[in-house]
Amino acid sequence: MMTEPVIPPFKAAAAVLTNFDPAALQPAGDVEDRDMALADLLLECEPVADFDKSRRWQLEDAPRREALYQLGRRPDGLRMALAANAEHPQDAVQQAMVELIEGGNEKIPLEERSLEDLLALARASDWLAGAVEKAPSREVLLDQVEKRRLLKPFVRLLERGFVGRGVELAELHDFLLHYRPSILSLHGPGGIGKSTLLARFVMDVVSPTRFREVERPFTFVYLDVDRTAIDPKDPVSFAKEAVRQLAAQNRSVQPLAERVQRSLVAVSGREESVQLESVSPDVSDAWVLMLQLTELLFKQRGLPTLFIVDTWEEIQAAGTGSEDGVLQFLSQLATSQSIRIICAGRARLRTAASPSLENVPGSTRFGFIEFRQIAIDSFDEPTAKVYLEGIAHMPKRAIESIIKAVGTAPLSLALAARVIEREGIGAASDLAMIVAKVKSEQIQGQLFTRLLGHIHDPELQRLAQPGLVVRRITPDVIQHVLASPCEVIVPDEATADTLFMKLVDETGLVEIDEDDDPIDVAGQKIWPLHYRSDLRQLALLDLKRIMPDQVEAIHAGAIAWYSSQQGLRAKAEEIYHRLARGDLPPVDLWRPDMALWLRASSMPELPARGRAWLLQRLDQALDDETRAAADFEIWERDTTEQARAFLGRRNWRQALRLIRQRSGRGPTSPLWLLEAQALVQSGAFSEAEEFLSTAATTSTEQGEPGQSFTFLLLLANVQIRQARFETALETLQRAGQFSSNADEIEELQRLLMQLRVWRKLGQVGSAEEKRAKTAALERLARPMVRKQLERRPALLRETVAELGAERPDVLVQAVRILGIGRVRLPLSWAPIKLPAWLVGLLARAAVALERFLLRRPGSLERFLRFLLKRPGSSYNLLAIDILRTAIAAGASVGGVSLVLTDFAVDLAASLQRQKTPSIVSWCVNVYRTEVDAIGVALEASGEPKELESDLESQV
Repeated sequence: MMTEPVIPPFKAAAAVLTNFDPAALQPAGDVEDRDMALADLLLECEPVADFDKSRRWQLEDAPRREALYQLGRRPDGLRMALAANAEHPQDAVQQAMVELIEGGNEKIPLEERSLEDLLALARASDWLAGAVEKAPSREVLLDQVEKRRLLKPFVRLLERGFVGRGVELAELHDFLLHYRPSILSLHGPGGIGKSTLLARFVMDVVSPTRFREVERPFTFVYLDVDRTAIDPKDPVSFAKEAVRQLAAQNRSVQPLAERVQRSLVAVSGREESVQLESVSPDVSDAWVLMLQLTELLFKQRGLPTLFIVDTWEEIQAAGTGSEDGVLQFLSQLATSQSIRIICAGRARLRTAASPSLENVPGSTRFGFIEFRQIAIDSFDEPTAKVYLEGIAHMPKRAIESIIKAVGTAPLSLALAARVIEREGIGAASDLAMIVAKVKSEQIQGQLFTRLLGHIHDPELQRLAQPGLVVRRITPDVIQHVLASPCEVIVPDEATADTLFMKLVDETGLVEIDEDDDPIDVAGQKIWPLHYRSDLRQLALLDLKRIMPDQVEAIHAGAIAWYSSQQGLRAKAEEIYHRLARGDLPPVDLWRPDMALWLRASSMPELPARGRAWLLQRLDQALDDETRAAADFEIWERDTTEQARAFLGRRNWRQALRLIRQRSGRGPTSPLWLLEAQALVQSGAFSEAEEFLSTAATTSTEQGEPGQSFTFLLLLANVQIRQARFETALETLQRAGQFSSNADEIEELQRLLMQLRVWRKLGQVGSAEEKRAKTAALERLARPMVRKQLERRPALLRETVAELGAERPDVLVQAVRILGIGRVRLPLSWAPIKLPAWLVGLLARAAVALERFLLRRPGSLERFLRFLLKRPGSSYNLLAIDILRTAIAAGASVGGVSLVLTDFAVDLAASLQRQKTPSIVSWCVNVYRTEVDAIGVALEASGEPKELESDLESQV
């Protein structure tokens, strides 16, 4: 008789646990030497990379299966091993193992399981194969997993509930139940709720408890043209994915499905580029086989197959030939009573309606197929109220405020509700200000941008904004591309893995990209992530305007990273970031297979020149609008560079001549700001004021509140230069209406300008001035603002001029970065109590220092530094006065800049040690005098170097 293999007690215990802590693991039996037995066990184990840094291990798969199989052959062997440790890991696979072991011979129900539970059950069943009798087979589990994956996007869309659309649902139900050769077109603008309506409809038809007209679920095909599995120029790709989904839902047709797939693969091999203008005989054979598949299902189940094609605009973007070809394919299928076809997109289908055939309301005809239309519009007001009541707990007044502010489009309502939930009911009036000045698609962009600011984890918040510039998220991208621009510390791979796993849980922000290849994250195989494409497009509207430096840095980092990687996907991402940055990629970088990841229609954020380049590579027609925009974009880019160069040399005439050569610039064109700068430089303040006032009004009308804000600040600057302070104050208050469309640093700039005007008007200490100062100090307290000030010296100078007395630490920062005493100032201090020799030296300084600088600039520096190190503020003040005199007397003498730099370092150190009120006050007055002499330091629209240069040239 053969003896059963001996299973070491520790191995038996570890086999029924997904992972364990060696120090806490209890054996499933007696052991003589615990340390030796544990050491033997760990030889067959591997460490688990856990995000809480705990030291855990797991048994390798091969010895685990062997141990579980042997335990399963013994009476209660598995249960006894499981009972050895009272505390089990709290993961889904462990729960599935416990269920399988303790369930005995009972069949495991699968119908109500989530996708995550099914995947866990599949892993546990694989380990326990042969050890438990009623473990579901791998094939059955994989079928269930595939069904859940097909339904997952619909489940996610319905998580926040579904209301209204009763008329549209009734039309969809009628279309499904009553056959006539037709295709239904469901169309409406983005964010209007098309996908959610389809999700509700699909979940109805797969659940007999909801769809009462039938007793069994319908089979469906869902083809999202935005997925890489679908090529809008290749109808065979539609058929392949459809057959795969049908086979996954119905095991009975899998043999026929395999035949159809082989036929389609053969067709693909013969027809590398299917001509969409006419369907080839080979492709027609494939459609016939596919119809056999749906008709077989119809005979077996008595129900038609629902066939949905979503994101139809991708097919339209590929060209008229592509749309006609896909319509011919769908029309062949629509002739059969075994199938019902619905096409959904932003625009209605461009069908070649024949005037010889009868047209009925809501439909057109294409060949022998009728095209029925359902247009989706915003909710009516009662439905909008019910929708908001279902997704947010807030008083009736808040609901009415939201609807009044943003309208009744579902996406706008959902985003606005989240803003008010997090910011409070007071935000509703702010939303009303937004909607009054922003066109509809930008309403959603503004709201989403505000939502990003409320992610609780500050690191995830920074990864989301500006991190959503990237399309694809992996731990490598977090570490090598996003870390620095997003100001997130990622010193190693483990930290990047942790941040990535945190992002996985932000389901409202990111999605798993199952079209990509799985990646290894801390020992687990996980798909990469991507930001939800609908929300990403909305937020990108504002991101390039409010965070231009970070956007540029992310593009540069992504290009550098992907250029060092291998594979088509990496090179496709490199091309995307080059195009998004405004560059044209090297021609040899392009490969036709990259078209799966680079579809011009799904990337409206690309500059026109980049879109033209991409459309040419995709063999898609270049429409007149794109061609004209690309031509203008090239001219605008060249003109911008040349105009900046001319203005840097104060040649405003040449700059204006270039800028005014062509009209037709968009509301966000940099030429608006350059033209305003040229007018100011010319001294034509009245013309500049009229120009900026018109530009601000036009930007508001065109739904660009961020531009309006910038133009109004420039307008106020012109008015301040003319000492028209009351008018400037009105302009700044008008700009305050757009503060929600500006970032923190821009709003700080507006508040500083207000403080300066009130100072000029002698209204320091007024209630309005105090409110503005409090708001400015609140923004200045934020680390992100302080860091941005380091990169914007002109704004830093203005900040210390108005707030330096309240924030001496910012004054120290300014002295270190800017130096001190950059304009000529007369000696201002009254005689102070100092030794007679110093007083005498001070009196003769204006004459003596010029000679001293010429002969011994280094000695002066040493003398000033000596005075700073002396105890008592009088010596510090004397050093400052001597320095000012030196500047006045020897500004043209070489070596002064060295004195300024080194002296400023010592002055900053002195202030750091002891912020003496008199010295702080003197430094603030120095910067205040500089700002008043220069004019307000505006650094608008990502042009700090040019504007700073212009301002500095006036000193």
